[in-house]
Amino acid sequence: MKIHDANIYLLLNNYKDKILIFNAIDINKNNILLEFNHIFAYKIENELSGNIILDIEEVEIKTILKEEEKYFIKNRQFGWPEIKYSNINDLINKTKEYKAYNIYSSYGLSGWIIAKIMIIEKGIIEYKIIKEKSAEQAAGADL
Repeated sequence: MKIHDANIYLLLNNYKDKILIFNAIDINKNNILLEFNHIFAYKIENELSGNIILDIEEVEIKTILKEEEKYFIKNRQFGWPEIKYSNINDLINKTKEYKAYNIYSSYGLSGWIIAKIMIIEKGIIEYKIIKEKSAEQAAGADL
């Protein structure tokens, strides 16, 4: 299934289970569910209300780790990512079972994700319950 020129309109992050889920609509108006499981690390930038993905490409994990070395070192003091390592080469050795993905943008959202599994399929994630709970919590906050 192609993700090219799909409009991503929803991003859900399940921190506990280490899952990122994107809902998108492709150029043929099909709903697409894009799911990354067993997330190790990610960096998403330039999120807008409309995000058009040019492509998602699997790349060598060491490419991202070396390109983002300063980012990893800077954030290590905050316990991110959740693994102990001494340097980038050590991190490369400890992440051999993961895959790396670059997200290229035509407009809006771009970045990279390091995860064990990426799934692309037709469908959507139901988030009606999440929206209703958020509305209830917002109403309760006004009291």
